[in-house]
Amino acid sequence: MKYSRRGLLLFFPVLWLTVSAALNAQHLPGTHWKQRETEHFVVIYPDTLSDDAAALAVVLDEVYKTITSELPPKHPKKKWPLVLTDMGVISNGYVTLMPRRSVWYNTPGEDFTSVSDWWMMLARHEGLHLGHFDFADQGLGRFLHIIAGELGWGAALVFGLPSWLLEGDAIYSETYYSGEGRGRDPLFRQEMALIAGENPKYHRIANPSYREHHPSVYHLGYELALWIRQKYGDEAMQEVYRRAARTGLPIIGIDVGMMKATGKHPREIFDEMIQNLNKKTQALKESVDWTEAELISEANTVYTTIDPLYIDSENSAGETVFVRRTSLAKAPRMVQILPDGSSKNSIRLPRYGRVSMTRLEDTGRGKPGYRVLWNSIRRNPSFNASSVSDLTVVDLNEKGGIIRRFHPVKSSRYLYPAISPNGEKMAAAEMVRGANSRLVILNAKDGAVLNTLELNVSESAAYPFWSADGERVVFSVRSDAGRRIAEWRIASPELQWLTPLSMETVKTPVYAPDGRTVVYSGNRGGFEALWALDIDSLETTLAARRWFSASSPYVSPSGEWLYLVEYSSAKGERLARVRFPNSKGNALEPEEVSPQKTANSMDEQGRSIPDAALRDPENREAVVAQGNEDFPESDYKPEAVNIHTWGFLRFNIDAVSGVAGGALNASSLDLYNDSIMANLLRLGVQSRNILNTFSWDFGASYDTVEVSPGAYMRMNFTGIRPNFYLESNYMRRRINTDSSFNYLDAMAGLRFPANLSRGGIWYHTLVFDVSGGVKWLDNIQPEPKPAARYAVSWNLLRPGSRRAVNPDWGIRLVGAYTHIPPANGDMITGKLSLYMPGGLRNTSLKLSGGLERNTWEFSPLLGKARGYSWENPEFILLASADYEFPLLYPDVPFGAVFFLQRIRMGLHSDFSWLGDALLDKGPLIPRWSTGATLTLDFTAFNNFPGLSFGMMLNYLWHENKFVFGVIFMDLPLF
Repeated sequence: MKYSRRGLLLFFPVLWLTVSAALNAQHLPGTHWKQRETEHFVVIYPDTLSDDAAALAVVLDEVYKTITSELPPKHPKKKWPLVLTDMGVISNGYVTLMPRRSVWYNTPGEDFTSVSDWWMMLARHEGLHLGHFDFADQGLGRFLHIIAGELGWGAALVFGLPSWLLEGDAIYSETYYSGEGRGRDPLFRQEMALIAGENPKYHRIANPSYREHHPSVYHLGYELALWIRQKYGDEAMQEVYRRAARTGLPIIGIDVGMMKATGKHPREIFDEMIQNLNKKTQALKESVDWTEAELISEANTVYTTIDPLYIDSENSAGETVFVRRTSLAKAPRMVQILPDGSSKNSIRLPRYGRVSMTRLEDTGRGKPGYRVLWNSIRRNPSFNASSVSDLTVVDLNEKGGIIRRFHPVKSSRYLYPAISPNGEKMAAAEMVRGANSRLVILNAKDGAVLNTLELNVSESAAYPFWSADGERVVFSVRSDAGRRIAEWRIASPELQWLTPLSMETVKTPVYAPDGRTVVYSGNRGGFEALWALDIDSLETTLAARRWFSASSPYVSPSGEWLYLVEYSSAKGERLARVRFPNSKGNALEPEEVSPQKTANSMDEQGRSIPDAALRDPENREAVVAQGNEDFPESDYKPEAVNIHTWGFLRFNIDAVSGVAGGALNASSLDLYNDSIMANLLRLGVQSRNILNTFSWDFGASYDTVEVSPGAYMRMNFTGIRPNFYLESNYMRRRINTDSSFNYLDAMAGLRFPANLSRGGIWYHTLVFDVSGGVKWLDNIQPEPKPAARYAVSWNLLRPGSRRAVNPDWGIRLVGAYTHIPPANGDMITGKLSLYMPGGLRNTSLKLSGGLERNTWEFSPLLGKARGYSWENPEFILLASADYEFPLLYPDVPFGAVFFLQRIRMGLHSDFSWLGDALLDKGPLIPRWSTGATLTLDFTAFNNFPGLSFGMMLNYLWHENKFVFGVIFMDLPLF
């Protein structure tokens, strides 16, 4: 069927009408977005957060002015768009550009145990980042902003200031301007306190490592920011910011700033801080009587974390302890620590989320066993701020073999699940949209709700734990006013408060076997210790205080032992046990410490909070009313044009895959990584609205493989289901030196992404892409031809340890079919990749195979045998085998320029056969190469991790020659 030019004239108005209709789509579909404007902010939020936005608006400007007073912007900006969202169950908050905005998630993080008022913690932490961005728009940053938009602006910020300074000073802000914050949490500060005794060096500890655990930029940065401000004053920190922002160059910016502010280089400041921290840490260790304990788990050879799951006393030889153990070298697993001290590996567990366990007298097969429960978070593949929680139940026999695995609850908002002693019920905290939360009791078989306990507005529950009789649940409660421990007798609709409301970081409460004592961890007195609480008298006694911390309590079924996790060295956590104070009548006297004293004993931090910045949790209704009066609510409509970036742009692979977030998703369409799109350099303009529901970009392009110039335009509508996009591409294609022609297409498509992951162990994604439009080649057809394209990507991958070079198991399947009807040509491409362990720990074997048949002048997608030049055949079969393994973890700094983390080697062999599309013009032409790669993984300028550079040597068997190549970020440069 031929399409006339008149038909094309009708085709494009139809596309424009589709664009106009889609411009009104919201993120998520059906969400009613509102806004309130303050002096410095446009607060954007769903109507379910109306009261929260009103209360926050009352204090937001005052907090912002206070914490950014040291960072006056040289070029004042428009109001900051601040998006509040309650569409997920992840705790997060960030400031970003492209476009300029800040996004705050309303789920309070129980890992941030030093936080009560979640919104205010974000205001103090992310608010300083807002000042960082605006302050960076000067000097070189201003120049880059002018020539590249927000891309250049953001580059200047991260070039001039290392991440540790940005994040560390933000934690100082959340701590200093409040009575809480992570700077007052011993669990947060323990990593730096203990690593200080090992005399670390700045250029090593400032970079991530595969060999040993290095504290994050948050931990390192806080100690450095605190030291600079305490030793040299706030003026010195302001001078560091000013000099670094003006210079805007890696290394030079921070060096110049530090020299002008303190007269010393960053490494000298680091050495001072480490010496001071080590001195305080050792003095602290010698000044306190620590509880004697018996270490249960073996000594760690690499950094390891441990979570106690269950204690089984049925073994006649003693108690068997089940834990989740994770290390740099090993992926998370359930491990049985036997009575003789030996350990036995069991099933794979998720890296994150709570895991709960109990013993079953009958697993359904007439024999005893165990039931394990955990939750895992699953992100929406289209909307990054939307996420749900799935509950997984696994039944095991006594030897640890899996009997059954099922998901009683999917796509929920349940967190911190706990299995009942008989395995029939589950307790979980439900994070309801808005400011509400409740505790629920569920049927373990089908997830049906059996009981519900409603909590007050702004309160949220965490880490419930069952009594031995299955009639009560104890849990921690966080609110804007503080934290405390509560007990719920399930037959009653009311709860009992067991501890007073305070800023103490009470957490992870558990029952003793007698049911009358609760043990929990908290930072009373400035140390993370375990406390025993008598339910009848509400008297609290010290149960265990270990160097440097004691957390995650679990009382043995006999009531004789209290098991705990201690962090006593830079190698991480170990399991220990102490005699339970009440087991032989040796209860300790109540601790004479005010529960309000929460500052870590190594440093007392001050408070400097403007009165207007303090929210009164007891007067929430009045604050909301004031916000409604002073900052009236109105409907928010996303803008269609928000140009933020121009200049050289990299192709956005997420726009192809339709899957947002993470390294996994960035490579989920492995086929496209070898395609023409991955080889494009682009010079253009980008626009994206604040809610990320609509974006467009256009400009000039250049294909580095075909040496072909061109132009492009693309629009994405991600606020609707399925995702919709429009794209058009022009290219002056050069297949070889004797052949060139004009190529033009205009396509509209639908994308159907799905995240099928369940259980948090395997990543499982599926993406369908269907598009249609026209394509035109001036040397083949005088008129545009209709075209249809279908693509699918399926990934089932299980990540290994942090040291693993690839998923330890997995399948990746990608297919694409493009058709020019009727019978004018088509192209079909398919590629299958299999991942499996390479025999030794953290090694990988990858087997890949694919084919491509191209009967039109489509750009090839499949790739080629490594070492050969691009040949663009009509038909190709390709098979590859890759074996990759780590050689060394040198951890060698080369000054501040780069830090060598790992050296890895790969061996590969590619087999390909080329021919014509109909396979009737002679035999297939073989191509066979075998080679090796040597890759260096490194961090640049103490600030840019995840980089790699390597060399590749291939032997071409049929040509009998060697070919040398260079690779960057695992992609060949030449």
